[in-house]
Amino acid sequence: MAKVKSSHSNRGLDFEDIIKKKADAYKKDGRAYIYKIPTEFSIIRNGARIVSAFPKQKSICDFIGTLQCGQAITVEAKSVASSVTSFPFANIGDHQFEFFKVWEQCGGLGYYLIWFKEIDKCYLITSEKMQETKDTIGRKSIPLAWFSDIGNATEVIDFEFIEHIEKNYKKRVS
Repeated sequence: MAKVKSSHSNRGLDFEDIIKKKADAYKKDGRAYIYKIPTEFSIIRNGARIVSAFPKQKSICDFIGTLQCGQAITVEAKSVASSVTSFPFANIGDHQFEFFKVWEQCGGLGYYLIWFKEIDKCYLITSEKMQETKDTIGRKSIPLAWFSDIGNATEVIDFEFIEHIEKNYKKRVS
């Protein structure tokens, strides 16, 4: 069997597939309804042959849904393939930071799931904390150690993220 090349543009698809499977399980269990937002593409053809494809617009987030209690949530999945020392802010578009800011102002909860592939660690961080860190850290990236520090991010074992989102929501409303 030939090895499939992973292009730069498809590097996060494996991670998104993992999250989709978790979301399906959460839906089946009645814990949450989380839906993958499809990316709409423009296709350029030469006759019947597809010669190119590109997204019609920038994606604001990867997943959207609700917790069982009705609280609206969004999740943006990011993976870091080669770096085990930091997560670059450049991996998040300005339009995504803006989307999460407005989303939270309207009462929604926003999260980033960041997977460091090389060391197989996944962290959940609120979009509010990510924005605050970008504004105050004075760097172009977040050091890996920052994620494990108490209160910054939550390590997610086996990509089971909904429990952490539910706990975070309960803290916010109490």
